[in-house]
Amino acid sequence: MSTYGPITGSGTVTSYFPLNSAWPSTAACSSLFLDNDPGGFGGQLFAFEAHYASIVALAPTCMPPEASPWWSQVFTTPSVPLTTTLLGGYSMLCPEAFSTVYSNSTDTITTTIGCCPSSYTFVETLFPPGVPHQCTSMMNVPSSSTVNYAQNDGGGGFTTTSYVPTTPTNIKIIAVQINGFIISNPTTTTSSQSGATATNTSKSSSSSLAGTSTTANTSTSSSATATIVSPGLTSGAKGGIGTGVAVGAVAIIGLIVGILFYRRKRRQTRADAYAAIAREVPPEADSNPIHEIEAPRHNEQNDKSIPIEVRRVFELGPSE
Repeated sequence: MSTYGPITGSGTVTSYFPLNSAWPSTAACSSLFLDNDPGGFGGQLFAFEAHYASIVALAPTCMPPEASPWWSQVFTTPSVPLTTTLLGGYSMLCPEAFSTVYSNSTDTITTTIGCCPSSYTFVETLFPPGVPHQCTSMMNVPSSSTVNYAQNDGGGGFTTTSYVPTTPTNIKIIAVQINGFIISNPTTTTSSQSGATATNTSKSSSSSLAGTSTTANTSTSSSATATIVSPGLTSGAKGGIGTGVAVGAVAIIGLIVGILFYRRKRRQTRADAYAAIAREVPPEADSNPIHEIEAPRHNEQNDKSIPIEVRRVFELGPSE
């Protein structure tokens, strides 16, 4: 998983330490206490101290290693350029022994996360690193009971000591908090969307190639199928269709003109043939001249005396 940052702004470099998994815990972690007051027991102890494992021999590590530089940065000399360490980034998970007590969207891409040990009370306020007042608990200690803890010896070290109350006592336990941020990962979001689109497109394409119906797909898949099967006409295709339509129209017009010309020519040919036949008829086909033959007055006998070519012309008339 990629990490978020570092981010540079206003002369400060901010680095993010992601917590990608819930840091495992042991039962002993809940009873490992520390007192930072070199003057002796002051009535309160600290639990889940980030440095406990490094200052007490053989102590288990109860906090993720990223918590140590985050917690102690307020006690170190500022560097140039100024650097700041934050927990989280694209991943921010509370340790196993902790619970998420605060989660709030600071803006559209940032969510602030607060973690306290599961048996501790959240004081409803997030505290910065180095200030352990966010998670508290009261421990009831019977008289004559022993409470072991690491005591600051005033010389930069710690020694293991004990506290034995003579009467029942309530000791305030303050647990070191774990706070960080979750930053929305644009790469993950884009990849998820692209993966979903690719999956739907693949399913739709397979259905189309196999000849199966795409109505069984989801609406997203149907849209993808429509995009693949009917991508629209290209400019070249549109131009080809336009040219084809124009050529077709010219061809139809030419065909109509040809038909009209052919019919006119045929009519003229038949008229010329009629005229030629009429010129070839002899002056007298029988005792009566041809010009005395009139259609309303001819009879079957006269018809038989007229040459067949002339009779056919008179019977049919000029053909259209």
